[in-house]
Amino acid sequence: EMRTIARNLERAYPASNAGVRVELTSLYESLVGDVRPMVLTLAAAVGLLLLIACANVASLLLARVPARRRELALRAALGAGRFRIARQLMTESIVLALAGGVLGILLASWTVSLIRRFAPLGIPRLESVQADWSVLAVTFVVALVTGLVFGLAPAWIGSRSEITGILQQGGRGLSSGGGRLRGLLTTAEVALSMLLLVGAGLLLRSFTGLLGVNPGFDPRNVLAVQLSLPAARYNESALRAFYPRVLERLGHLPGVKSVGFVYSLPVLGSRWTSGYLVRDQPPPPLASRPSASFNPANADYFRTMQIPLLEGRSFTDQDRLDTPYVAIVTRAFAKRHWPDGGAVGKQVNQGGSGPWRTVVGVVGDLKQNELHEECGAEVFLPLEQSPPQKGGIVIRTYGSPTALAAAVRREIRALDPMLPIINLATMEELMGETLVRRRATMSLVSVFASFALVLAAIGIYGVIAYSVAQRTREIGIRMALGAHRDDIVRQVLWQGSKLGLVGVGIGLLSAPPLTTLMSTQLFGVGSLDPLTLVAGSTVVVTVSLLASWIPALRASNVDPVLSMRAD
Repeated sequence: EMRTIARNLERAYPASNAGVRVELTSLYESLVGDVRPMVLTLAAAVGLLLLIACANVASLLLARVPARRRELALRAALGAGRFRIARQLMTESIVLALAGGVLGILLASWTVSLIRRFAPLGIPRLESVQADWSVLAVTFVVALVTGLVFGLAPAWIGSRSEITGILQQGGRGLSSGGGRLRGLLTTAEVALSMLLLVGAGLLLRSFTGLLGVNPGFDPRNVLAVQLSLPAARYNESALRAFYPRVLERLGHLPGVKSVGFVYSLPVLGSRWTSGYLVRDQPPPPLASRPSASFNPANADYFRTMQIPLLEGRSFTDQDRLDTPYVAIVTRAFAKRHWPDGGAVGKQVNQGGSGPWRTVVGVVGDLKQNELHEECGAEVFLPLEQSPPQKGGIVIRTYGSPTALAAAVRREIRALDPMLPIINLATMEELMGETLVRRRATMSLVSVFASFALVLAAIGIYGVIAYSVAQRTREIGIRMALGAHRDDIVRQVLWQGSKLGLVGVGIGLLSAPPLTTLMSTQLFGVGSLDPLTLVAGSTVVVTVSLLASWIPALRASNVDPVLSMRAD
């Protein structure tokens, strides 16, 4: 319907509406913003962690099968069929999944309230998040299904009991198939852990890169407060009278170095965007007319925020309503229209119908929205010539800016006790809020990656310990024939490192599709960043060696005489 209205307006008013289109945004998107990349990243991390946990549980269940061979063989000898034995083992795995699901629901209910209490501000509608029973029911079913699916392999192997041979051997007969399957499961764990670790590393590198981005100003020792003056009580003349008074009072506070005002604080994303014309340049069609952010500011704003002046001059107290209209543009605006320089003295017209403003200065570019976005074109207007209904006051202090918060609130209340005071915080805190989603995603994925490494280490430890237990007689013979303990340790460590190396290789081959999906979450780093891949591989191989260390020491302490007498 809106597109139809736009087309009708275009036909009715071709001179002003030619090419003008309508863009609609849902209320949902305006409330929560673009959180889809964050949610998808966390969902993928949770899925990988679930697979790792399932592979680990299946591996542990397989480890119990050899120890229960005699029991299973006795059951078979007493008349239990393969289906009956398999059903018993499946029931045990489902009971484990059931217990884990119940515990998970209890932990989820407790953790959600904990997250709401301690999570940083800036995540949309976090205060309304709660443990949804439909979601918990689905995850509980997933837990049961995973217990059923990953209990199939242990049940299948455990039900293949060779009754006579196992009873004659006293339960020492072991299946090589189970050992090979445990090795495959552990390798899969390592590969999935490698994927999570690479993802966490890429997010960490991106977050670190964002912290190092130059926003175009110095946020240190700056206290910011946003005001909104009601139009019912503040007309244009009242605005012109109020702003100098409040800035003067704040400037006289002890410890204040300078005070500035600007309609829209940088980085926070709230902008007054408008189309414009440039004198002596052909006017483009209305639909393709360029736009820029127009930002009223006082004379001390650039000095307070330490925004560099590149050409011309800053605003002065002489830029009043009864003097020629002037403007200061950013470097991005100047390069857009005067790439060879010479922006000072040129004229711009906001909206195409307002007064022509002479450019008197060029300042450095500022990050208007997110730190990872490019700096946009911006035009600053003298506060006296264009007083807005709302804006931000920035106060540069000699010491800690937070110490002045109470005094700033008191001085504003002294002028107008009913005036709303919004976001009284340091500029560093306000900038930190723009990184909340990235920090939350990075932190959670890092936690998942840590859990994954622990699970992978447990899996490797189990496989190597199982192998050492089965090779006790072989190791004793080797040591009786002259093998040194160091040789045994190296051999066992090499066995564990092979699992790690193979898992790392599979993880590296599987990384490109996953990291490509994360590309919207990355900044200043490629989806296949060599440093991250090398660091992740090193960590995984190191964890593999550490997990193999205790079984290696145990193998090196085998007594040759006792091990050969054991059989």
